[in-house]
Amino acid sequence: MSTANLVPETVGLSGDDAKETLERAGRVQLLGDSFKRLRFADGFSHARSLVFAGALVFVQATIAVVGLASILERVG
Repeated sequence: MSTANLVPETVGLSGDDAKETLERAGRVQLLGDSFKRLRFADGFSHARSLVFAGALVFVQATIAVVGLASILERVG
């Protein structure tokens, strides 16, 4: 059993077409549909891995800032 649906082609559309689609569908409906598509496409796994990578970068950045602060303290 699949939840896949046909997606309309978007070849040749411009930014004005996106604005018209947003006005026609409504922001709340668009956000709800986007959330459902992310959930069904296993987007949460990708989001978790992105947050994990961000946390690792944050730890490295913290180490770099502490090291830079200690060097600047010695110079000043």
